[in-house]
Amino acid sequence: MLSLRTLRAVLRTEKHFHQSSRNNHPFKISSYKSYELAEELCKNIVYNDNVVFNKPPGVSLGQNTELKEGLTFDAVRPHLLKSLNCQELFPAKVPERYASGVAIYCKNQLMLNRVQKCLRSMKGTRHLAEFYDCVVIGQPSTPEGNFEGGITVATPKDGRKQKGIKFVTEYSKIKVRNGEIKPVKLEHSTLSESEYASRLMISTTTRKLHSVRVYAATEIVSPILGDHVFGRFVRYVLRKPVLIDQFSPVAQQAQKLPPDLLSKLELSSRNDIEIPLHLHLCRVQLKNFLGKNEHLEFRAKPPDFFIWTCEVLHLNKVSIASAVN
Repeated sequence: MLSLRTLRAVLRTEKHFHQSSRNNHPFKISSYKSYELAEELCKNIVYNDNVVFNKPPGVSLGQNTELKEGLTFDAVRPHLLKSLNCQELFPAKVPERYASGVAIYCKNQLMLNRVQKCLRSMKGTRHLAEFYDCVVIGQPSTPEGNFEGGITVATPKDGRKQKGIKFVTEYSKIKVRNGEIKPVKLEHSTLSESEYASRLMISTTTRKLHSVRVYAATEIVSPILGDHVFGRFVRYVLRKPVLIDQFSPVAQQAQKLPPDLLSKLELSSRNDIEIPLHLHLCRVQLKNFLGKNEHLEFRAKPPDFFIWTCEVLHLNKVSIASAVN
């Protein structure tokens, strides 16, 4: 039998090993200082003329200075200008904070106007511009499908001051003009699947109101891995996914992941370590940007944690990583 002193020593060693393993877990996302992030971005330039970066997850690099925490583009801009030796840099299309992938910036206002005009034209014709590689929990309700309609802010029927997001298929042009409804078209196809998760390609005309994340959770009932907001709308009954009312008390509770999935991801519980959002903007297309029927495309590889997840969950049968080389 071990002495009390020896037992305590063993427990200290086990605790240290557990903490070290968590620190080395692929889901452990690096935190950056502004100059470090600028250096990281400059190492991951995928196109030089407009300056297109492969943005890491967890940082906000759009034109947003109101965030209370995390790095913003205003903090990183001076370091980027110095590293790139340019006078100005304007964000044209950048993934949301917790997503990774193609981030387009322009060196002058003229090019920014041209890119934004192209994007507006594509939205008007419902041409798919953004293509997301993502890992979702379980299998989608259909291997492939689409949605065309609108996305809007929703409120509960009982008058509570809560806000949600929902898709609608019928709406008036007045609501679109007033900004109450955002027209959207989405498509998805299954690239590969396993017992615990699937890898999808979801394309959209706009990412307004987190359209891709809401689509995955509410339309195909397979929330994106690491989506701690909209993933709560899906619960599991006898291992079957069930979409619940987003305003119900249950939907306000933390998302619960299947134990088998957590085990595959080398996690003891959902709270063991923060699971990053597995949503990667792998491709952006600018239609007719170089002339009639001459499109401009930008592609970016998924981050390392995304690739690791696909490996351990056996989702690399169709590899987007090799497709963007």
